[in-house]
Amino acid sequence: MSRSARTAQGRYVEPIRQHAALGPQRRALIERWDEVSQRRDQIDAEFARLARERHELQRERSRLRERIWPRWLGGRGRRRPEATRPEHTLPALPVRPRLAWGRALRDHALRVLSEVGVALSLVELHRLLHLRGVAVDSDHPAKSLADALGYEAEQGRAERVRRGWYRIRPGT
Repeated sequence: MSRSARTAQGRYVEPIRQHAALGPQRRALIERWDEVSQRRDQIDAEFARLARERHELQRERSRLRERIWPRWLGGRGRRRPEATRPEHTLPALPVRPRLAWGRALRDHALRVLSEVGVALSLVELHRLLHLRGVAVDSDHPAKSLADALGYEAEQGRAERVRRGWYRIRPGT
């Protein structure tokens, strides 16, 4: 079985595929392929449902935070910083994650945004990519993800809601 090969630039390249001479096994393998694909699509739909639910819970949590620890209008105070919360840490990647950059990264990000159907922050999107076993192949993954979605917004396939938040453009 062939694997991705690393090029001189350090990137992984997928090998060119061709039809295998399998004879009578081919039909059984294609049926198994379809079963696996269907199960994968069910899992992706469940991920999208859970991501929407998590997004709503996060919004509710932010509203509660404002009520529990309101901003003091009299000056500069200190509240618990958002970035130190545990939900901002990314889940661990599998041992052999799918590395994505460029077009592949943009495709993965757009697929997640379209399945979830709501605006996501870059942190939430990065988290969902990790849960799907996709790693951003970059020394600065957050910046690469932001650049990828900025490009997609310029092309009209994604929409920048506000700083660091994107959604799929309606009708794409």
